Amino acid sequence: MDKRKLRNDLLIAGAVLLAASVLLLVAFLTKKDGAAVTVTVDGEAVARYPLSQDRTEIIKTEYGENTLVISDGSADITAADCKNQICVHSHKIKYGGETITCLPHRLTVTVEGDGGVDLFQ
Repeated sequence: MDKRKLRNDLLIAGAVLLAASVLLLVAFLTKKDGAAVTVTVDGEAVARYPLSQDRTEIIKTEYGENTLVISDGSADITAADCKNQICVHSHKIKYGGETITCLPHRLTVTVEGDGGVDLFQ
């Protein structure tokens, strides 16, 4: 009976891995470049910039300062005066739904537009 139980466990694990692989493949193949980024502070939109125009913006808030660079259709936080620098070390974003967040400054940069597939809605 142990072999039958092991076989069933392996079949379940294989089915779960297959389903996860299919979902990731669908998400990867259907993602699309975004049209713009929206900058929010404390959940309030403070700016929106098209990804099609290269620019550098200094975002100053009561919590601190971040440098947003948009180039070649992607957005990146290249500098911040917060201690942890997590936002600066984040990767560039360009696909619908991607975000960069600076928690100390309560700032979020989100790609909007054409989007892609949101598997959680």
